[in-house]
Amino acid sequence: MNRKSAFTLIELLVVVLIIGILAAVAVPQYRKAVTRAKNAEALLTLRQIAQAIEMYDLANNGPLPEAYSNDFSILGMKEPASDNWSYNFVCLDGGPLYCGIFANRKENMDVGDATYILQKLIVERKTLPGTYVLKNTLLGRKEQGDGSVVVTSQTASADKETCNRAGGTFTQDGCVIL
Repeated sequence: MNRKSAFTLIELLVVVLIIGILAAVAVPQYRKAVTRAKNAEALLTLRQIAQAIEMYDLANNGPLPEAYSNDFSILGMKEPASDNWSYNFVCLDGGPLYCGIFANRKENMDVGDATYILQKLIVERKTLPGTYVLKNTLLGRKEQGDGSVVVTSQTASADKETCNRAGGTFTQDGCVIL
C-alpha cells in the first residue's frame, strides 16, 4: 500500500489556532513597545530641559520665566525640534523653585478628543524621579484674524486608560513613567 502523507483538516486548524493565540499575546506587547519608543524622545528632552533649569538656577540664582513659554534661550538652549512633540515649561519664582516641563503631543485633534501630556517636575532645586502623565482634552479651537489659533484645553490627572495608552504605571500618586 502506498500512502501519501498530508495534513488533516484538524491538524491544520490546530496550527492556525496556535498562531492566533501567539498573535493575540504579541500584539499588545508590540503596541506598548511602540508607545515607549515614541515617548523616549520626549523623556530624554524633558530630562535635558530639567538639567538645564537646575544648572541655570545654580549658576545664576536668578529669576526664571513665570509664564507658559517655549523660549528656552534663557537656559542657553534652542527650542527642541521634533515632529512628534512640542515642549513648554513653567517656572514659578519668588519662593521655592517649582518648575513643570511639558511635552505635548503634536497631533490633529477634534474638539472633545483627548491625548496625553508628559510632565517632569523640579521642586526646590531637585528633579523629581519619573515623568508624570496628564490627560489633555481639547475643548475648543478658534482662529484669529492674524492667522493664529487659540486653543482651549483641559488638563487633569491621567485615568487608567490614558496611563496605559502612554505606557505608564498607574499608582496612587498618579500615572508615572519611570
